[in-house]
Amino acid sequence: MMPGGRPRKYGRPEEAAQAHAQRERARRARTLAVERAAVAALLQAVAQAAAAGNATARLVKSGTPDSLLWNLAHWFQTSAGRTD
Repeated sequence: MMPGGRPRKYGRPEEAAQAHAQRERARRARTLAVERAAVAALLQAVAQAAAAGNATARLVKSGTPDSLLWNLAHWFQTSAGRTD
């Protein structure tokens, strides 16, 4: 181990803050891309299941990601008390 600990990666606090902000922007961009792809896949799967006659898919099917998520949440909340 080096005396005095690990050397600093950035010489100034501003450089460290800038690097952190850049990493955070990149992380958010990756997350957003994954979320968009996942929601698109969910919309397509629900539409296919509804077309195939799945009753639950017909209940929650929607044209927009926001309304699909709201419909799914509502379906789970109302069905939580039921026992099939």
